[in-house]
Amino acid sequence: MAYDELLKHRDPDPLGAVAVTWCTWGRQRILTDARIVNAVIHAIRDIETRGHCRIHAYVVMPDHVHCLLTLSGTRSLYDVVRAFKAVATREARIREALRFGKVWQRGYYEHRVRHDEDLCAQARYIVANPLRAGMVTRVVDYPWWFAEWAPPPFGRGDSAEKAEKAEKACD
Repeated sequence: MAYDELLKHRDPDPLGAVAVTWCTWGRQRILTDARIVNAVIHAIRDIETRGHCRIHAYVVMPDHVHCLLTLSGTRSLYDVVRAFKAVATREARIREALRFGKVWQRGYYEHRVRHDEDLCAQARYIVANPLRAGMVTRVVDYPWWFAEWAPPPFGRGDSAEKAEKAEKACD
């Protein structure tokens, strides 16, 4: 059975939260160009806007992306990641940041967030990736991350009250 076919059948709970990581082709550090990173962020927001999932947190690292999401049940995780990769690649090429060649490795890594795990703890772990990699000394100094409970520009920030409530829930 082809690798892509195997991925289609290993999906976690279709409505559960999952931490997903996908890497650039050959782990090339191409996610340092702001045009490419903006294309990646646009693609992440696109899969949420289309109703495929809810994005809880993400961080774009130089050679990979971490994303914490909950599937909506309209698409499998395989299809959501495939859609992300297609949109990100197309957007990067439109922005003339990529001309040719493969951008993403086949497949992805996933970790289902189980009931005994804390969603906020998983989100914090994801957004702290640049800190652990020694790229910054404070998470807020890294520009390419999002966590839904964080205040703008790194979070939804629908209202101060909602952001405060969400932050308390993560404490």
